[in-house]
Amino acid sequence: MSPRQVPKNSKELTVLAEKAGFILSRQRGSHMIFYHEKGVRLTIPHHGTKILHPKIVKSILKDIESVST
Repeated sequence: MSPRQVPKNSKELTVLAEKAGFILSRQRGSHMIFYHEKGVRLTIPHHGTKILHPKIVKSILKDIESVST
């Protein structure tokens, strides 16, 4: 994925979260809950290839970047 391309579905966000060090802890319904060793919890709604709302994507990317820095 190029730096300018923004992920739009849960599968793409899941790949980014795992690369950042998040580990899938559990899943309840359509929500996948990831934890990072720094104590950060991340919830990604899993609806297949359905495009997620841009505000949700922005919030998840913000949480992923907070661990990377």
